[in-house]
Amino acid sequence: PIEIERGGLSFTVDTLRAIRARFAADPGLALFLLIGADVLATLPKWREPEALMTLADLVVLTRDRGGELPPAVQVLKTRRVDVSSTEIRARVRDGRSIRAFVPDAVADYIATERLYR
Repeated sequence: PIEIERGGLSFTVDTLRAIRARFAADPGLALFLLIGADVLATLPKWREPEALMTLADLVVLTRDRGGELPPAVQVLKTRRVDVSSTEIRARVRDGRSIRAFVPDAVADYIATERLYR
C-alpha cells in the first residue's frame, strides 16, 4: 500500500525508506529485499543501489545450480519457474491469463486492483 498511497513512479529505495520510517519504533525490524538472480546484474542501474544495501538485507533467489554471487547477499534456493515477473506484467497488460503462473489469490488481487494495466 505504501507505493499505491505515494502514487507516481515507484522506486524500491523510496519504498524501503518509507517502510523503515513507518516502523521506526520497532527496534527489531529486519527488512529483506528478495530479487531473482537474473535481476542482480541490473542492480547497479537501480536508483541509489548503495542505499538499498543499507536499508535491507539482499536475498537472491536462485533457480539454477550455480553462478557467482557477491558475498554480501544471502542466497535462497527455489524451484525453477519458467516465468518472470516481467512476463506476468506483460500478460496482464495484454489481457492474457496468469492463472497458471501465480496463485489464485495473487491473480484475484491483481485483477481487483487493476495492477499492471
